[in-house]
Amino acid sequence: MDKSIHGLEFPKYITIISSNSNCNLSILPPENKTEENKELYGDILYSMTRAFIEKSDISKYFYPISNYLEYLYLSYSTNVKAASPNDYYTHEYFIKNSSDEFSDYFKSKIKNAMVDHFGSEKEFEKFLLINLIKVIDTIKEYSKNTKLSNEAKTQFQDIFKEIEEMKNGK
Repeated sequence: MDKSIHGLEFPKYITIISSNSNCNLSILPPENKTEENKELYGDILYSMTRAFIEKSDISKYFYPISNYLEYLYLSYSTNVKAASPNDYYTHEYFIKNSSDEFSDYFKSKIKNAMVDHFGSEKEFEKFLLINLIKVIDTIKEYSKNTKLSNEAKTQFQDIFKEIEEMKNGK
């Protein structure tokens, strides 16, 4: 995408506007899923993913980028190889009218953009692990400072144990 607004590439401009407006962004797939539209949508997702990953302070959802990044975290941390979002919005606007082939294509564009940003698959996995550790550390701190039921404490301890084993390559 070679368009620019105020000197910024369009994907970066939209990402900044969305982030500064504190709103979610939805990059909807084309209704007419021709090969040409599929490739154009893939190119848009690739560019938007690069802009998304380069802006580290985004706190809102970027559909379908955020969804797929969540899946990649899940897949990386648990070896889950398939998962389907269960929220109405994602199902209605991204899954319902997309073939598996179309869906796989746009997921590959999102992942490729992330891997390209980090330089390699290994560096991308390191990014995932670092962020998972940050989340776990936040949960650990929360669980120390919050009165939890015995069941919740046990669940947290089990999760922490699994993460430690994963970090140690077990």
